[in-house]
Amino acid sequence: MSNTIRFRILCPVLLIITIVSTFEIFYLYNYAFRSLEEIALDTELKNSLQVKNSIEQFFHTIHKISQKPQNTIEIKSLLKKDYNIYPYSEKSKDAYAIQMFLFREVMLSNTDIESCIIYDSSDDSYTGISNTYILNKDSYYDFHQHDSDFEMLENASSDIYISDLHENYLLVQPHEDYTVTYASGFNNNVSKKKQLYGAFYINIKTSTFKTLCENSYAKSAGDCYLIDGSQSIVYCSKEELIGSPITEHFPVGDYLRSDRSASYTDSSNVYTITQSIQGTDWKVLSIAPKNDLLGYKNEVLQLVVISMIILLLIITITLCIIISSFTKSITHMKNNLQSVSNGDLNVRFETGTGEIGEVNEMIQQMLDNINALIHRIYKEEDEKRKLQIHSLQNQITPHFIYNTLSRLKWMASMQQADALADAIGSFSDILAYCMKSTNYYISIAEEITFITNYCRIMNLRMISEVQIFFQIPDAIKNHKILRFLLQPIVENAFQHAFTHVDHECCLKISAVKIRDTIQFSIEDNGNGISPDKLAHLPGTNETAGSDSIALVNIQNRIHYHYGNAYSLNIESVVGQGTLITFSIPGDSD
Repeated sequence: MSNTIRFRILCPVLLIITIVSTFEIFYLYNYAFRSLEEIALDTELKNSLQVKNSIEQFFHTIHKISQKPQNTIEIKSLLKKDYNIYPYSEKSKDAYAIQMFLFREVMLSNTDIESCIIYDSSDDSYTGISNTYILNKDSYYDFHQHDSDFEMLENASSDIYISDLHENYLLVQPHEDYTVTYASGFNNNVSKKKQLYGAFYINIKTSTFKTLCENSYAKSAGDCYLIDGSQSIVYCSKEELIGSPITEHFPVGDYLRSDRSASYTDSSNVYTITQSIQGTDWKVLSIAPKNDLLGYKNEVLQLVVISMIILLLIITITLCIIISSFTKSITHMKNNLQSVSNGDLNVRFETGTGEIGEVNEMIQQMLDNINALIHRIYKEEDEKRKLQIHSLQNQITPHFIYNTLSRLKWMASMQQADALADAIGSFSDILAYCMKSTNYYISIAEEITFITNYCRIMNLRMISEVQIFFQIPDAIKNHKILRFLLQPIVENAFQHAFTHVDHECCLKISAVKIRDTIQFSIEDNGNGISPDKLAHLPGTNETAGSDSIALVNIQNRIHYHYGNAYSLNIESVVGQGTLITFSIPGDSD
């Protein structure tokens, strides 16, 4: 049996797992890996675009700086000044003014600029300043290197030109090896034809682009390269490559000619190239080793295969254990059932997890219930015998109490203590009323008789006897009412309404049938209830005595037995008395 179950369960399960794993590998290679590769390439592209946007923002800032000389009337007038009519000292003074302007407005607040130079085409003169020197000598700076920049400005469609990376034109130390020149032409703007009367050159440190790239390029598997229009490296993490053509190190020449952002791969690297930086032919290139960026595919595949093999081994071992434990439980359950059928009810079934364990638990619970039932039957029979003896003994108690009260009443009558005799008689009737029945409902006549006996006893402790008046039509005296519904109200009157009262105390109990209801009224001429206390009635848990029932309990009993449409109503005036009314259905049994 175990071998059959093992074969029928284990083989299909292993076959299903193998098929599912094969489809999983196929899906990973054809769909999941492709999606993950697209996500990785898109992430690298966004990384490069972030660098591109950062550099464009930087050039936008430089553009604003380049407009300052043209927007300053003083500098603009100096550039158009004809020094043929002025002494030589005038030109030196104006050059100094220009240099101070450049120092104050440009160099002082922009540490990314290595030097800036203003070119006056009228006399082919240069005036500039660096972060270390005043540039007014050819021995300090190779000014004529900017001649080609001025030609580019004159031939360009705009007044702005950004050079490629070039060697530093500063001839004295300290200076960086390479700089980038941002040139802005001074245009007359008097005709449609471009007429430049000068230019403003801003030489930017290459370390600036290093800072921009490193701050904008999130750390990943790749390296960031900033390439100028001549395909030279402006920035990369390997400083020895700066200034050299990127094509000497990576086969990306064809890709750089495209003017759109894209990603490419070869056998070893992944290349992500952005479109040109605005206003230039520069591009941002990200190069990542293919194994670092996309090498997870082989790792995931190995992990899936190893996981599948481990899963097959675990399932095989687990199913063998489960099948063995399953058949063992069935055999043990069959032997126990055989013992039960032979009459042995003390057999214990092993409970546990799974369906077999649940069946064992249910069978064991059934056996426990049978044993408990047998024990209870024996116990009930024993208790029944004890109760029969106890019942015979309790039959003596009521007769003894009644006989004793009758003897006391006879003795009081013999001694002419009529009041005591009446009180004992009333108490005997009350005791009989309380013990003779446990029904919820009694007739109104029986309730009146009970209240009459109760009032006789309560009058024994009153200084002046309370006069009780009943106005109950004979037609409704046989109507059923809840037991002890009127007595708590009468008890409250004796306890509260008639204490410390000098006048004659009267208590009037009346009932009248109005259509399909019977309305009861209990009225006294006692102390009355204060407005504060009346506002909380019924609804207080305060009681007149330890054996009485609070008004709120009467209210709850009326609601419970007759419904919420019937309830107590209390009216009272301090010093005049209290009227309590309530209604019950007139057709209740």
